[in-house]
Amino acid sequence: LPALSEGPAEDGVGGGGTGAAEGGQEASASAPSRGTATGSSSAVPWPEAGAPQAELTVGAVGVGLEGIGPSSSLMLRSGLQMPLLGLGTRRLKPGAECRDAVRAALRSGYRLIDTSATYNNEEDVGLGISAAGLRREDVFLVTKLPPSEHGDLEDVREALEGSLKRLGTSYVDLYLILSPKGGSILDTWEAMLQVRDAGLARAVGVSNFGLVLLDALAKASREPPEVAQFELHFANQQRPLVARCAALGVAIMAAAPLAGGRLFGSAQTSLAVLAARKSRSEAELAIRWCLQRGFAAIPKSKVAKRVEENAAFGFSLSASDMLEIGRLDRGYSACRASRALEMSWDAAVDEVSGVSDDDAEDGKGQPRRRRKKRKGKGKGKGKGGPAGGSAPGSGGGKGGKGGGS
Repeated sequence: LPALSEGPAEDGVGGGGTGAAEGGQEASASAPSRGTATGSSSAVPWPEAGAPQAELTVGAVGVGLEGIGPSSSLMLRSGLQMPLLGLGTRRLKPGAECRDAVRAALRSGYRLIDTSATYNNEEDVGLGISAAGLRREDVFLVTKLPPSEHGDLEDVREALEGSLKRLGTSYVDLYLILSPKGGSILDTWEAMLQVRDAGLARAVGVSNFGLVLLDALAKASREPPEVAQFELHFANQQRPLVARCAALGVAIMAAAPLAGGRLFGSAQTSLAVLAARKSRSEAELAIRWCLQRGFAAIPKSKVAKRVEENAAFGFSLSASDMLEIGRLDRGYSACRASRALEMSWDAAVDEVSGVSDDDAEDGKGQPRRRRKKRKGKGKGKGKGGPAGGSAPGSGGGKGGKGGGS
């Protein structure tokens, strides 16, 4: 797990924070340095690969994981700090529903917003940030590369620039490959590193990559992802994948931390009993468990009251509480996208001539799209595999920047 840091206390959490701008300020801004801490001047550096979790601390005062609060963040390998709590916007409808949810989250103390080109709501995410009255640099913004845009630097840069235009900004804090199902992973990952080096993204990572793919990508490319996002919650704790991320120095972002809400509501479950005992909701306990494990969590809701309640601060789980929730793991999957976790390396590096973004995961009713065919790119280009092959072409990027072991 990455190191945690506790930023300075925020004034007026729930009312826009200390960096409030005049209403309607444009979200566009130049990207700060990748290594600039965004929420704390006393962050703890990453442990060496495989370092025991007991060596990790939170912030300058060394409080335990129970002390996680609204300003807590994960420090990535580059020194960039990523807030622990964010709003997921998958399936939030474009328009007022998405804008209002983003504004409610930011006014409730959230400082990370997760979206994707395939969600069809990037423009409304940008408008929601402006409506909350925050400066662009006060919000950690995450978006994703659609499977249909996998390919070389031209493909990836064009896709990212489209997202930036819709979001109303000149950079994102984190750009993720949405799914390995788009193929051409080595070419695509090298292009991701290049758009980062060009300043269009402060960090890059992957989403829905399983243990085999993550391990192979780390071995075959010039550096591993800084962040991996995948389904992770009390009923699907992904222990082998979590352990491998820790060994590679990859921070974890827990998608669907509420398991879609499908396991809530029965007073007889262990989680419900624990929630009643602590006078908290099951959702609060599920999110707090993620935070105290050191995972960034991105719960989604369109209801402002639930968005506020999902900010699981102001209480903590004891060691026995954490163990009790840990025993709820049963491999339950709430997301169709998690099927990609089982994808093979050979399938991921092959070039795909046609792919549906909807098949990969997202966007209800997304039309089927076909990737542009580029001359001179044969099927399986760069298929050196994890046995020591290198990523194709540097393309002018800064080799090894921020690489982990």
